[in-house]
Amino acid sequence: FKDGNLNVDSFINNGLLRGAGTINPYSPDGAIVTLENNGTVAPGNSPRNLIINGDYTQTEWGVLEIELGKSSYDILEVFGRVSLDGILKVSFYDGYVPEAGTTASFDFLKASEISGVFDTITAPDGWLCSLDYLDNDGDGLKDAIQLKMNPVPVPAALWLLASGLLGLIGMKSRKKTG
Repeated sequence: FKDGNLNVDSFINNGLLRGAGTINPYSPDGAIVTLENNGTVAPGNSPRNLIINGDYTQTEWGVLEIELGKSSYDILEVFGRVSLDGILKVSFYDGYVPEAGTTASFDFLKASEISGVFDTITAPDGWLCSLDYLDNDGDGLKDAIQLKMNPVPVPAALWLLASGLLGLIGMKSRKKTG
């Protein structure tokens, strides 16, 4: 799906939906229809926006894949309600890695109302993800999700172990030369 409009009267994704553009899930009588994700939804053509003019439900089997790049990232924008479950899979795009020692933030999902949470978040190796559910318009409803990426901290015990081993190696080499 690339840069187009898809008009459907029902939409259940059991496979892979990847692309940028607009999906209009409306019934013939004009009622809003829900796009149900039991498979994988991957917004953008690396990275870009996927717009849904309706509701979006991600089931426990569903996966939402988000790619993060240096100057842009994938966004799922839903002009309706979102109900979450399942997996959020985060990856870096085109060699991008957030700057060390900083927290990188990305508003990757926007909707009129968001309920539920992802059961699982998978991140690139060496990175931790956290999510903030935001009320940007002040109406008391969650309407955006912000992803924060942080490098996995190296435990202090590891630094102590490494410095202790270096000290032992230094003492051993002093004995050999002395």
